[in-house]
Amino acid sequence: MPTLSQPYFLDGTSLLDSTSVYMNSGLSILAADGYYSDGFNTRELVGGVLLPSQPCPACGVLCGGAISGSGAQGEYILEINTGNLPTAVGAIIITFNPFGVPDAIIAELDGVFYNEVSSPNFGYLAGTPNLPTFIGTTGADCGISGSTYTLNVREWNGTAFVPTGTTDIITVAPGQMQLTASAPGACVMVVPKTNATPSLLTVKCYGVCLSTAFNINILCPAKIKGINSSVRFTDPDNPALCSAGLTSKLYPVRVTGVSPYIDLHDWIFADEFASSVVADGFYRTNNLVAPNDTIEVQNGVVVALLDKCP
Repeated sequence: MPTLSQPYFLDGTSLLDSTSVYMNSGLSILAADGYYSDGFNTRELVGGVLLPSQPCPACGVLCGGAISGSGAQGEYILEINTGNLPTAVGAIIITFNPFGVPDAIIAELDGVFYNEVSSPNFGYLAGTPNLPTFIGTTGADCGISGSTYTLNVREWNGTAFVPTGTTDIITVAPGQMQLTASAPGACVMVVPKTNATPSLLTVKCYGVCLSTAFNINILCPAKIKGINSSVRFTDPDNPALCSAGLTSKLYPVRVTGVSPYIDLHDWIFADEFASSVVADGFYRTNNLVAPNDTIEVQNGVVVALLDKCP
């Protein structure tokens, strides 16, 4: 496939706004038909004319950049390059805010799907495994459950979501719905990346109601800083809780907490890569605002702050 790293010339300022590709700076010799890429977008040259842009599936848009929200009904795809250096490992933190009108999200890395989020207002929310989870307010539900939608597909090119000219048909199962009484807020999904490769993360968002919108942000992978804790207790009234040494580690991803503290609805993982959450139970830690000293965790999310020890 021809690429722009070779000596090709454009009749525009970039691959996106050009109409053709040439072999010389005078733009008199057309390049051969084929696919041309700038590392983020790919366009096919047919008969000397560039067809509409499409994201480069092998490249993806680099992680960590600003991503604007979307508007209107549709399927929105983000192919994100999370890096392939040995240091490009850890937790990939995705923040997704559907506002009021329900929208759905799912992420995929190395063949594994992720659809669990923690809402700053409601905590753990997750629909049917391997399917997009719809979050938003119950009052703004447009009759989503059980409905079938034909959605125009748009893909993120690094600056905007651009139409691909294709559609996708989805039917929403009842188990995908995780609506709440009020807006869930900026929900946090965590995707573990334990190896440098593969590096391509795919995130799909679905807006099925009219006049919907969402905001999304995707950080590059980074190892989680651990905090000291006790071992797990199943009974918060166990006298051994207060005398237990803080000899274990918890790895928090904050949803409402402000470092160095943790708070309600924060994620709690068992390792720095976020590859597994801690078991349900009670953990004592010094990383809580006084007078609290113990957290209760369910589904990997803090559900209670307790003052158990004098």
